[in-house]
Amino acid sequence: MAPIPLLTPYKMGKFDLSHRIVLAPLTRTRSYGNVPQPHAILYYSQRTTKGGLLIAEATGVSETAQGYPNTPGIWTKEQVEAWKPIVDAVHKKGGVFFCQIWHVGRVSAYHYQPNGQAPISSTDKQIAPQTHPDGTVEAYSPPRRLTTDEIPQIVNDFRLAARNAIEAGFDGVEIHGAHGYLIEQFMKDSANDRTDEYGGSLENRCRFALEIVEAVVKEIGADRVGIRLSPFADYMDCWDSNPEALGFYMVKSLNKYNILYCHMVEPRMSIVEGRRQIPHRLLPMRKAFNGTFIAAGGYDREEGNKVIAEGYADLVAYGRLFLANPDLPKRFELNAPLNQYDRATFYTSDPVVGYTDYPFLEIVLAPLTRTRSYGNVPQPHAILYYSQRTTKGVLLIAEATGVSDTAQGYPNTPGIWTKEQVEAWKPIVNAVHKKGGVFFCQIGHVGRVSAYHYQPNGQAPISSTDKQIAPQTHPDGTVEAYSPPRRLTTDEIPQIVNDFRLAARNAIEAGFDGVEIHGAHGYLIEQFMKDRANDRTDEYGGSLENRCRFALEIVEAVVKEIGADRRTEVRRDQQSKMAPIPLLTPYKMGKFDLSHRIVLAPLTRTRSYGNIPQPHAILYYSQRATQGGLLIAEATGVSETAQGYPNTPGIWTKEQVEAWKPIVDAVHKKGGVFFCQIWHVGRVSAYHYQPNGQAPISSTDKQIGPQTHPDGTVEAYSPPRRLTTDEIPQIVNDFRLAARNAIDAGFDGVEIHGAHGYLIEQFMKDCANDRTDEYGGSLENRCRFALEIVEAVVNEIGAGRVAIKLSPFEDYMDCWDSNPEALGLYMVKSLNKYNILYCHMVEPRMCIVEGRRQIPHRLLPMRKAFNGTFIPVGGYDREEGNKVVNEGYADLVAYGRLFLANPDLPKRFELNAPLNQYDRTTFYTSDPVVGYTDYPFLESSLY
Repeated sequence: MAPIPLLTPYKMGKFDLSHRIVLAPLTRTRSYGNVPQPHAILYYSQRTTKGGLLIAEATGVSETAQGYPNTPGIWTKEQVEAWKPIVDAVHKKGGVFFCQIWHVGRVSAYHYQPNGQAPISSTDKQIAPQTHPDGTVEAYSPPRRLTTDEIPQIVNDFRLAARNAIEAGFDGVEIHGAHGYLIEQFMKDSANDRTDEYGGSLENRCRFALEIVEAVVKEIGADRVGIRLSPFADYMDCWDSNPEALGFYMVKSLNKYNILYCHMVEPRMSIVEGRRQIPHRLLPMRKAFNGTFIAAGGYDREEGNKVIAEGYADLVAYGRLFLANPDLPKRFELNAPLNQYDRATFYTSDPVVGYTDYPFLEIVLAPLTRTRSYGNVPQPHAILYYSQRTTKGVLLIAEATGVSDTAQGYPNTPGIWTKEQVEAWKPIVNAVHKKGGVFFCQIGHVGRVSAYHYQPNGQAPISSTDKQIAPQTHPDGTVEAYSPPRRLTTDEIPQIVNDFRLAARNAIEAGFDGVEIHGAHGYLIEQFMKDRANDRTDEYGGSLENRCRFALEIVEAVVKEIGADRRTEVRRDQQSKMAPIPLLTPYKMGKFDLSHRIVLAPLTRTRSYGNIPQPHAILYYSQRATQGGLLIAEATGVSETAQGYPNTPGIWTKEQVEAWKPIVDAVHKKGGVFFCQIWHVGRVSAYHYQPNGQAPISSTDKQIGPQTHPDGTVEAYSPPRRLTTDEIPQIVNDFRLAARNAIDAGFDGVEIHGAHGYLIEQFMKDCANDRTDEYGGSLENRCRFALEIVEAVVNEIGAGRVAIKLSPFEDYMDCWDSNPEALGLYMVKSLNKYNILYCHMVEPRMCIVEGRRQIPHRLLPMRKAFNGTFIPVGGYDREEGNKVVNEGYADLVAYGRLFLANPDLPKRFELNAPLNQYDRTTFYTSDPVVGYTDYPFLESSLY
């Protein structure tokens, strides 16, 4: 097969590129406050391939360079530091990353400029208002003409920006000299009306651009410098009377500096015979330029391959196609369909929608007849064949497999109607499963596409008809003749249906995850369905309904035999093959219709900088959301005294509420149900977490002993201050207000955190609570604080939105109880008075029995006593979860670390697919990606 020009390697200076497809610089307006954001890590990483060139979005060189909302800059230390993890992510995947440095010039307005000053330009001519594709009109402020003496400062801004880009880790910079921005405002005669050495002649008008090139080359080296030019464009009232001469002059002048590449934009496309046509007027510039030449402007796969093959360009830059197809090189390699871009999301501030949510190509191995199953028995060499094509989570469909001895029409195709065939399939299926694949068997019958010598006893092939197929000529010129078929009688049809049923049963016995019924390509089922073949006059012929009857009878029989859901468990044991998976059964929780029983447990992640939820949490929770799945947000502080860990979120301020809203919206967009866990740490804190360095509050003044973390570090806690009786109502009120705020943020409800040694447990448990007032002593008194909070929250937002988490058996943070069973039972019975939605309870610590973790399952009395939904948590895996749901011990099961490391945990449990291992060292870092949103999904096209 001929190589695909766009997929051939290329040497660009010191960079070895593996292909010729370049990510064009695309303004995305998602760098809040001109600072690159963590969500850009995923955006650029998605579009990175080993040896692929990416050019970052236009990046301002100074505070006067801005003309759009939320575009990134690179003139401050903060911006440089913010770019570093983005660049690192590209480099980790082997990409080459250039930063496009930019100044908008007069394409701006007072409100983008420092102190509301006028934008700067080569001229004082104002740009006319511009109408955007959505019909909105953009007005630009009158610019101020730069004086000759000011120009060196702008040149220096570009120099410093280039230096900063290299410090941020970029491999080089692309100077933005296109699209009507500042550099073009000097170069093009429609804008430049100067009379000094920067205006008039072509040489003078290009002087500013070349001074910038020279300064940048001297600063970082010619082999790290590219430039983008658009001599033919007329963006922003900026055109030239002789674009060919301008482009030609610039590239010849650039040769003096030996820069790495020139990236040039084609003239606007024209429509010829209903098809877009690129004018291809860059050839003189391409020939004149000594370095790498990159063409851009409306290219598709066909045009890109053409210009590479013809030598018109070395590389081709793609903008909108790459925006909408993060795996564009792979799609071009396979000539696969492309996602359509959504213009409405190009320039929004949403950190996910239209940014990182474009889907990747989902590849399925289609069923392919290979004629290597000697004697219709699958052979050992098929183990390697299918295993080679397996990756974790991918769907493979086995070659067409005969359902009976009459189903054959080709030499050496496999069957699945005998015990020998079933046994022969087993090691093949096992090999796919060992690599984490999902494997379906295509069961079929050729019907009349056969000949006497393929049929038992040399009989006629069977069909819906007795019409013979005409001889077929193959691509190699050989002619295949088919024998006259025998029309099936009405009485014989049920036997064929039964053959499909038995084949499906055998496929499951062989270990396949399901079956695909072959109803295509002119074989038996289609011979019934299509009127050209089917000339019957009984109930299987004539009308569309009758012609489809045979197919649907087969579907019905197979469904009854192995279940309608073909996405069944991988590697089931024989007894549970067709049983529903308890964790995947629906459940009605109050007004919420849950599609499965797998709950995301609340997990502290310490990535809410300054106690404000961050945009990267949108992706984190959205990744773990499913239609009808319950998620519980991480522990969220109810007040400024509630904090005891770095960067945990709160919900006591308006800013926090507003920050939660897009996160909640993202979960709701995917159909999830989202509860907020509201929290106060109490004495599990230190002076430096508390307002004004005050003592943490608690039920007691007893200090927690130092705690040793799994990594060996020791955490010390400050001596707490015992709350007075009069102060307690204020804390209750904090929980009430937090619940109200959670509803305002869009959450479906709240879970009160009454577990793990935090404030509420410090009141409930007798080892911590040494009070002598109405909040201490008896069990009733010790639980009073918790129940007052429940009552206040129920009164505020309604019982149908309220839940609680309890851990009566735990001893976290020096907090245990002398009679945990009595404590748990008293609490759940008391909670029944408030009719709250659910109780989420932590199992006692696991023990090891015969080398396997074992959950004690001591929550049954509480489960039986509680009237609402009951959710246990604590070390559950898939097997234990299915067991406790099936036995009625639990309604739902919460998963923490497994869900943390497997954002698609419900799907993995459905398929019994391998799980990612969690990395404990990343649980509590501040990294917005690593150990947070970078855990991989199953590579599957099943969903």
